[in-house]
Amino acid sequence: MAFDFSKYRRDFDTAFFTDNSAIRFGSEEHKDFWVFCEKLYKLKSRTLAGRSRSKGDLNPNHLVCVECIASSSGRKWVVEDAITRMPFRDPDSSKPPVPVERLKEFAEIIAKFLDFMQKEKFRKLRKLREAQKNLPIAEHESDIVNYVKNFPVVLIAGDTGCGKSTQVPQYLLKAGFSRIACTQPRRIACISLCQRVAYETLNQYGDEVGYQVRFERAKTKATRIVFLTEGLLLRQIVGDPTLTQYDVIVLDEVHERHLQGDFLLGILKCLMYKRKDLKIVLMSATINSEMFTDYFFNLTPIVQVPGRLYPIEVVYWPVVSEEKAGRISPSPYIRILHMIDEKYPAEERGDVLIFLSGMAEITAIADAAKEYAQKTNRWIILQLHSSLSIEEQDRAFDIAPDGVRKCVISTNIAETSVTIDGIRFVVDSGKVKEMTFDPTTRTEKLKECMISRASAEQRKGRAGRTGPGICYRLYTREEFESMTDFSAPEIMRTSLDSLVLQMVSMGVKEPLSFPFIQKPDSSRLKLAMESLISHGAVEPNGTVTTVGGLLAMLPVDIMVGKLLINGCVFERLDKVLSIASVLTVQNPLTNKSYRDPDCVSARKALMSDQGDPFMLLNMYSAWLAEKNKTGTGSSSRERSSTTRSWCKRRGIEEQRMYEVTKMRDQFMQIVKESEFLDQAAPKQETAAQRRIRIGERSMLHQWMREFKRKRGLGGEGRKRKVLKARDGEVASDDEETSGKSGNIHEAKDVEFRMRRNAAEIKNIIEHDKVDSFQDMVFMKAILTASIYPQWAIADPHNNYKAGTEQMYHTKDKPFVTLHPMGMLANNPEVLRVGSCEPTVAGFPPGSQISNKHELLLYLSMMETTRPFLMNTARIPAAQSLFLFALNTDVDHNFSRYVFDGWLEVRFTNPLEGMQLLIVASEVRVRWKKLLDLKIMSAGRNNVNRKEYSRNEKIFVNGLVQIYLNDSTYSLRRLLAADAKTMYYGHDGTSSSSHLPEMPDDLNEPEFDSIKGGWKLSDHVTYDCLTYDALSSALPEDGLLCPCCDDFNEDHPYLMYRHIEYCCKERIDQTDLDLGERTRRSGSSDSDEDGTSSATALLRKRKFQGGERKDV
Repeated sequence: MAFDFSKYRRDFDTAFFTDNSAIRFGSEEHKDFWVFCEKLYKLKSRTLAGRSRSKGDLNPNHLVCVECIASSSGRKWVVEDAITRMPFRDPDSSKPPVPVERLKEFAEIIAKFLDFMQKEKFRKLRKLREAQKNLPIAEHESDIVNYVKNFPVVLIAGDTGCGKSTQVPQYLLKAGFSRIACTQPRRIACISLCQRVAYETLNQYGDEVGYQVRFERAKTKATRIVFLTEGLLLRQIVGDPTLTQYDVIVLDEVHERHLQGDFLLGILKCLMYKRKDLKIVLMSATINSEMFTDYFFNLTPIVQVPGRLYPIEVVYWPVVSEEKAGRISPSPYIRILHMIDEKYPAEERGDVLIFLSGMAEITAIADAAKEYAQKTNRWIILQLHSSLSIEEQDRAFDIAPDGVRKCVISTNIAETSVTIDGIRFVVDSGKVKEMTFDPTTRTEKLKECMISRASAEQRKGRAGRTGPGICYRLYTREEFESMTDFSAPEIMRTSLDSLVLQMVSMGVKEPLSFPFIQKPDSSRLKLAMESLISHGAVEPNGTVTTVGGLLAMLPVDIMVGKLLINGCVFERLDKVLSIASVLTVQNPLTNKSYRDPDCVSARKALMSDQGDPFMLLNMYSAWLAEKNKTGTGSSSRERSSTTRSWCKRRGIEEQRMYEVTKMRDQFMQIVKESEFLDQAAPKQETAAQRRIRIGERSMLHQWMREFKRKRGLGGEGRKRKVLKARDGEVASDDEETSGKSGNIHEAKDVEFRMRRNAAEIKNIIEHDKVDSFQDMVFMKAILTASIYPQWAIADPHNNYKAGTEQMYHTKDKPFVTLHPMGMLANNPEVLRVGSCEPTVAGFPPGSQISNKHELLLYLSMMETTRPFLMNTARIPAAQSLFLFALNTDVDHNFSRYVFDGWLEVRFTNPLEGMQLLIVASEVRVRWKKLLDLKIMSAGRNNVNRKEYSRNEKIFVNGLVQIYLNDSTYSLRRLLAADAKTMYYGHDGTSSSSHLPEMPDDLNEPEFDSIKGGWKLSDHVTYDCLTYDALSSALPEDGLLCPCCDDFNEDHPYLMYRHIEYCCKERIDQTDLDLGERTRRSGSSDSDEDGTSSATALLRKRKFQGGERKDV
């Protein structure tokens, strides 16, 4: 009987498989070896059983496969060390010790296994080398190498599938170039190409071939080829302006014309003058060769590489005019499916790929196609777009069963980003939805338009990858010929704010003179500069501010960067990280959740009448709490099922919650890399806690490795499965993804828990709470400062309209509406102005006088069928304007204020407006001081704590008192006609009167000749607004200082200076006081002088998420 080694598996593992062995314990090879050993045991058993029925002698120790014997000659295996490591066993036990002969036999089996695996590798390598030789680009290897050696720039125009991305770096490495950088527009492409090239060159992953992307790298000193993103190479240029670490730079996919790609081209063109030895290789599938050669002075040789395509028949099948009207009609697409059924037998393989412009169109066609599939039982209908989960996207790559065809309905993601094997028929709608940006109104517009000829050819090519194919174009030949040659580059249709900030921070003083391959319109660059000035990132003279310099270092959107910076300064980073993350990813609420009353009712507790950012924060915190309810003792399947059910009841897509978590981790990593965050000492763990944590992580890692191995997610990618047809759709999640290997939901749960333990989750939940008035004040201040100037004012007639019909006005675009999926659009009652007083003298007719006026801040404005405000939140109007407006213009009596030239505030009591201006100005100074102190100490942890604490205390006290202000005023939007006569300077005259004679200790402020007033500070201009008969008059008995009950003065400017002086005196006691209103707030918490401190007021007042408070 053959010896069963598996019965002693633990002993053999201990003796032979250590960290220094050829086969390491726990590795994939270790698992494969025991499978090999089990098969060998079964083979020996069958052979010995046959021996008893036949003649001849057979030594069981040599009963191994012939291939193993042939490859094991001459190999010796030393077993002495293994004998010393073999666990002790009692000879009298039921399991006696393993004889030495068996140890030698086991060692020989290991040797045979290693030889067998080596032979398998060589067999795969031969197959790989043959495949490489058959690639279309292989014929051009010598030309490419010669051109790179003799020319500074080489252009490779290779069709999809020719092998340029994987082979060109290898050609350059063989030719002697040892410092090669290959850029890709996407992170995932960098990682996958690195894995493939490392596999083809037989190098260890991350050794000679590596990759480097944001937050992740596999690169050593020995790395000779590195794949990295365009953005990361740009950041390397900041520290190494001449890129001395590279001698060849390969720019792949340059035809996509991304914003950073175009900027990188311009920098490399400038770099050519400084580094004559630098070689640049441009690679693309479809490229405007003439434009690129002209850009590089016609010194660029072109290597044309054909793709590996089969013949493709093009059929023009234009949509009739009746079907063009209104929404997309499914009829043409269903007719094509029916024609394929009639013309081609089911036995002939060949799937269909339909290109549509967006999700709404995909859903409409998919619904109709599924009805057709249910009748014929010959189709499986699948969707493919970026909003789907990874699991749903993966199904598009699986195989249809015999007799059934697969129909994939996709956006343009299937043009170049992914390749679906088995496609024989392509249906091209000729449409695409492109996002454009209008810099004058700061609006993103998603519009459907015709594709370019290059895109049409790319779509056609998808039909000829694996065999002859057919492309049905749902437009005429004339429409095809009238298409543009190439799609508009990103630089022509997106916001240039981040690009201009990066340029200015890198020393490009004149963005207009930068050598872009296609220059954007000069007005777009100027508007981008104006936007950066309004964000406080750039000074009006073009120099970068301290905040701007820090924003340029952060690889995020400007508003997100400001959120992170302000969160660090005011020690609200945990909340800010979560809010920034939920605002960055796609809305987690499904469309259906707004129509389902059960979903609406289930998530009622998560709502916040303060706006979308706070509602989304509540959702994320509640999801984390649900995750933390089940401990690590529960199985991953139970945990994932629980949170999925929780999300489903509330209409939340759990995939988005996982994305928020990843984004939050990335933002935290960004903050740490910027050295802007003071690094706290790590929390000490006990030995027991450390053992538990290490044990949990080990179990999770082992589960994930097993999951990837069984699902084929290792080095060779996901294994394709055979789809199960059911009424034209694929099988359910449970049938497709369940089993011993677990499903994708369990994998996401395990990945989530590998990143953080229960204590860390609990810590995030605790810090994410916004349950006090002070928390809400700080969060609204941080949001307002970060998102300024994206504010909107309500239309005066909104009280008579439904939530989705209410109109708002921004500075540059009037009459926009709230997005119907927004929280405030579904709860319009919270937007009504409360406690309005009757119109009094000195105010325009119809004015609403109240202390409850609010503005809306919005993260973005999106225009589809009409312009919508996205991700909105309520903010107090006067308080926010005084604190954050870029320009504040004041009339003679300090009763009328105009902010940024478009919002007017009139106070019923001029003294209250004057006080609010003074305190807000001081808070702004302290805000900037805190920011400067934090930035100067970044990475050094040597901030002057005494000075920082003093400024922080003044800032906090003043900020809270501003938000507690209850002055009554009116708020309105100024029209273009108002702006024409608003300033004295418009007609060449000065202000209404001269300033009074100044005391000796006061200097006269600078005169602003443009507005016709005096500049009290860098943002306040006094007495520049033209006389208005409606302005509030001064009291007949003059003005009395509310701080010291003294100094009766009839000139507003002198009173302003006196109150400012009184406030300065109080700063020493860090008590900025707003006067009478604060004194009326109660005696129980009053200071000795009768005033109530902001801290005392905060003790009285708590913010509850479900109640409306005056914040």
